[in-house]
Amino acid sequence: MTTETRTDAHTPGPWRVIAQRHTEDIWTDESHGSVKVAECAGMDKSANARLMAAAPDLLEALRELELRTSQFIDGTLVTFPAALLPQVRATIAHATGEVTP
Repeated sequence: MTTETRTDAHTPGPWRVIAQRHTEDIWTDESHGSVKVAECAGMDKSANARLMAAAPDLLEALRELELRTSQFIDGTLVTFPAALLPQVRATIAHATGEVTP
């Protein structure tokens, strides 16, 4: 019996942070049955939880940026994908807790 491990398998996003008394928990949204993905504790628990909760969005934004950049480099995309910048900025803000203009 062969067992394959998918390196891209993860709990689907979006994920959200729910503050508890001593931890910040990362949960999937209701469309995936509200599964607890992780729990953060310690001094930096809020920042760590935000970054972890943004992981699916960060991965999606990086994949899109990689695709468009590759297309730009090989000539199949004539102009650089500046339209991705708002998505990238919003994803960074989600990960860091910053407010976007």
